[in-house]
Amino acid sequence: MFKLGTVWYAIREPGDGFLIRRTFWTLSYRIVLFCSTLLILAILSVLTIVLFPFKDRIVDFFARIWARSCLLSANVKLKWSGWDNVPKKPPYIIVFNHQSDFDIYALMAGLPRIYRAIMKKELMYYPFFGWIIYFFGFVPIDRKNTKRAIRSINRAAKMFNRYPYIMALTGTRVRNRDFLKHKMKKGPAVTAIQYGVPLLPVTIINADEVHVKGLGLINPGKTIELVVHSIIAPSAYGIDERDQLVQNIKEVLAKPLKERRLLDDGETKG
Repeated sequence: MFKLGTVWYAIREPGDGFLIRRTFWTLSYRIVLFCSTLLILAILSVLTIVLFPFKDRIVDFFARIWARSCLLSANVKLKWSGWDNVPKKPPYIIVFNHQSDFDIYALMAGLPRIYRAIMKKELMYYPFFGWIIYFFGFVPIDRKNTKRAIRSINRAAKMFNRYPYIMALTGTRVRNRDFLKHKMKKGPAVTAIQYGVPLLPVTIINADEVHVKGLGLINPGKTIELVVHSIIAPSAYGIDERDQLVQNIKEVLAKPLKERRLLDDGETKG
């Protein structure tokens, strides 16, 4: 349900036709997302069978087109820094602060190599879409079932040398201002330590400003920024030191947010 206060705020915000522009860009984004997803999945389902030896290159090419189309359709710009910190080849795990669906587009369009995701299992319930992305190396995980989650991580581990994978430190979407107050997940740290896979921290800035909270409308004209940090090697940590590794990752991700004064003051959680 819409919150009356949020609706009133959007209507009275300065600028002629402000709410109309947001509605326009929201429709633009939703239509492009739906159509481009169906079209590209259909193309991939054919091309990757016909040209199977080039499957990964084909997926990477069309995934980048899809991500850029979604950003363009919402009138969202993208900038990044720290490309030199991205390894030339896997294995590495991209760990980031998850804010919105636009994180996914920004990472796909802004990093030099397309990743695969360890994703929530609910995405597998979508017919065709779930099956296709599973085939392409995306791994569903059941966060409520530890044994199943471990099996999912083991499956992803077999492909670490083939693809970089993304894992959110917060596990779920959290506005930047609440980042330090949210409980951090240990999954990225534990996975990195157990399998000896380096962690590539990427701070995402302003993705949470693209959507208007409460209305679900796109806020056009925003710029999402990616700050790619130096690799964190897990070799310096044992499994008993996973909490320290989580803390170190959190501090790295939070630094650009602190510099831009985007964090609320408050008690931090591990």
